[in-house]
Amino acid sequence: MLQDRRRELLHPPSANGDRYVGTNATDHDPSTLDRKHSWWTPFAVSALYLMAIVGATWPFARTFTTRLPSTADPLQHLWVMRWYKQCLMQGRSPLVCPDLQFPLGAPIGNFSPLHLQSLIYLILSAITDNDVLCFNLLWLFGFLLTGLGTFFLARSVLRDEAAAMLAGLLAMLSGPVLVHSHAHLELIYVGGFPIFFLAWMRLVERPGWGRLMAAVAGFILLAMCAAYFMVFAIFPAALYLGWKASRQPKQEVLGWLRVRGRWITGFVAVCLPFLMLLFAGQIWNVLNGQAGIRPRSEFDRYGAPWWAYLVPMPGQVLQGFFPIDVYGATRTPGEGMAYLGIVCLALLARAWWGKVQFRDAGFWWWSAAILVLLSLGSSVQYGPHRIAMPAGWLRDWEWFVPFRLIRVPARFKLFVPVCTGILAGAAWMQLRTRWTKPITRGLALSVVLLIAVVDLAQVPYGAEELPPMPGAYAWLREHYPDDAWVDIPHMNSGNAHSFNARLTYWQSLHGGQTTAGYSGHQNRPHDDLMSWNSPFADTRMMQATFPGPSGTEQFDLIRNADFHDYTWLYLTHHDLRFVVLHRASEFPTDQINRMAEVLDHARCYDDGSVVVFDRELMPKPRAPVALSSQNWGGYYLLPRDGFVRLATESSAIEFANPDPNEPLVFAFEARALGGPRTVTLKEGDRDLWSWNVVPGGFNLYVSPPFTLPESQGKFRLESDGALALSRVRKRFEGERSAVSMVVRGVCLRRANDEERLSQRVLAFGPTSSTPSRIQ
Repeated sequence: MLQDRRRELLHPPSANGDRYVGTNATDHDPSTLDRKHSWWTPFAVSALYLMAIVGATWPFARTFTTRLPSTADPLQHLWVMRWYKQCLMQGRSPLVCPDLQFPLGAPIGNFSPLHLQSLIYLILSAITDNDVLCFNLLWLFGFLLTGLGTFFLARSVLRDEAAAMLAGLLAMLSGPVLVHSHAHLELIYVGGFPIFFLAWMRLVERPGWGRLMAAVAGFILLAMCAAYFMVFAIFPAALYLGWKASRQPKQEVLGWLRVRGRWITGFVAVCLPFLMLLFAGQIWNVLNGQAGIRPRSEFDRYGAPWWAYLVPMPGQVLQGFFPIDVYGATRTPGEGMAYLGIVCLALLARAWWGKVQFRDAGFWWWSAAILVLLSLGSSVQYGPHRIAMPAGWLRDWEWFVPFRLIRVPARFKLFVPVCTGILAGAAWMQLRTRWTKPITRGLALSVVLLIAVVDLAQVPYGAEELPPMPGAYAWLREHYPDDAWVDIPHMNSGNAHSFNARLTYWQSLHGGQTTAGYSGHQNRPHDDLMSWNSPFADTRMMQATFPGPSGTEQFDLIRNADFHDYTWLYLTHHDLRFVVLHRASEFPTDQINRMAEVLDHARCYDDGSVVVFDRELMPKPRAPVALSSQNWGGYYLLPRDGFVRLATESSAIEFANPDPNEPLVFAFEARALGGPRTVTLKEGDRDLWSWNVVPGGFNLYVSPPFTLPESQGKFRLESDGALALSRVRKRFEGERSAVSMVVRGVCLRRANDEERLSQRVLAFGPTSSTPSRIQ
């Protein structure tokens, strides 16, 4: 009691009523920093963290120059960094890469921005051309930035270097950071948050021009680390402002807030131009109809279960002691893994039950709780009951646009270890008072650090070799430098399969024009035009009966098509000269070989691993064939209707007609949206036929027989109206244009004998002439 009273007299409570832990108080003012802090401490801490990273990810350090953490997203990240470098060297705009996701091009706004990582890559790639080494150095720097950023923030809050070192290590190796280190380079740069927050605290507590500039620099750094972090930081930053306001005398609160309001307005005004420049790619997307609003379905899918903060992840020591794999049993994806570690959890319990006090301790508890709550996603399942959560409410607020850009609310977990690390450090400060001798304290801290590393480690840490680029690309670039191709199996732009990522990275090496390209945010216009209707779609190629007999195949909306006829039209219309088939693509060998046999007549290159087929060697269509092209809406799987497409007011369908003298029939299956629609089939300026399409169930609409002189052209299905985007957004989230119909199938075929005899055949002359009707 006497000792506690002496400490209380020497270090009384603050005006806010909080007590300080240890022997040092803090007001976050640089001028009052403890002069005992040695200049070499950060270097010693960095060395310690480096050893901890090596141990926690062993044996990754042994293959540091030859293997990547994975060959999915890291390859996409390398493409982004190489693209920035190429644009800088050539003086080009980086907003759209025309050669990836050909023919529309790949907007950079669909990729992870990787601003800070790309700046460092520019330096590293000037020293070495080993992309694996460059990436792994960036990976290592991300870990160290997180550890050191948390260390500096914790040292400022707790005024104790040992506790800050422990806080930094617990944040750096925490489950949220470690699980993302396998794939998402930008998400392990969590250190941008504590660096910004340290400057933000000082600005809120004692505004000034220097502190304003420091907060601006910290926020720009945070935005350059990861775009997600800008949104996440809003919540602890706003909470801190409210927390400090609540600490003021009641009669001074409004004046205090007015002063801070002016400085924060200045903060926003200074940050805004920099953010607009950094995220010019995303702004370009919005201006060009590719708004980055994430579908609500994805937001609902990616929440972190509450127990994930307590349960070790696969590959960690304690996970083996659980009777079942909890993550596997609940089908929790990696995004939901958030284990904080046994040391952190034990110290948090000590801090809570031991009522550990330090300045603004309540804020750090509240901040951690709010971040955990938001990370749970839109709802929590309790038995048969689904409980709505705050993240879902915020997602539905139309005015809160930044939150609607989030695809994975579980990633709020990334900021949690920074807050809990500080709380754990404070608990350690109280716990170590049990030992009076410095050597005993040092030994105890060493044991705690060792336990933390062993517990959080994922050993063996996975690593994969960077696949060499196939020689077929060099052959194509040498002999046909101006021609484009489709890499198959053909995947959509949002498919994170490692094969799709490899194709993306290889494009930065060969520089050719390819339909391939994996972007973090789906390129909807490209997929609507090129992916869903591809004759080489990966989902179709893996079917054992594909391709089927002539006249029996379906591609997207197109029914009763021949594979060869449809392939020729697809390649010709999109100006794709070659088909590049990858045998080493991790897909069933039987189906890859089957496709090679089907296209064998057009083979022009084969090195055993890659086969190239030339469109010029393919026969032209032998039967009428159609292809959905521009101005179609998205591709959806509806519970009762199956796969459907949305038609706009004027949706295009390409066609090839090998015999202009043969009567044709055009048919489609559809239901109208928003009321009955008059739908006209047009070819150029000619109206071929009209139907009255009604809402409700699907109906089949068939034209009478008609003839066209053109052997290749474009139809349009034109409606007399369309449903406004605001009325279909909830049902078909992500649509860009008003829609008129839901279409389930389209068919262009020769008229049968019965149709020719029972109906008039409409004969249309050249586009400029007037159509006539013949019997």
